[in-house]
Amino acid sequence: MNREAILWSEVLMQAKRDYSRKISKLKDSVAGTESMRIARSVRKGQKTEAAKWFAGKDTRRGSFLWVCEALGLDSHAVLKSIRGKSND
Repeated sequence: MNREAILWSEVLMQAKRDYSRKISKLKDSVAGTESMRIARSVRKGQKTEAAKWFAGKDTRRGSFLWVCEALGLDSHAVLKSIRGKSND
């Protein structure tokens, strides 16, 4: 696998991690409640952005569909795999 393919596979894997993230696991009972609220907000934002990326119909460089094409992956199969493992 060439370096660019490795980069794009890492982008895909990070988006998958962001989308699959459990947000409710962060508890306010820890000292630093404001920090935990911020962390929860950041994670929720990452999950939302990942969901938008996966749902996008754009085919420009860097889009989900483009990444799948570049890596030789079936975008429908990738989505099915990710949605089946989401931790909403």
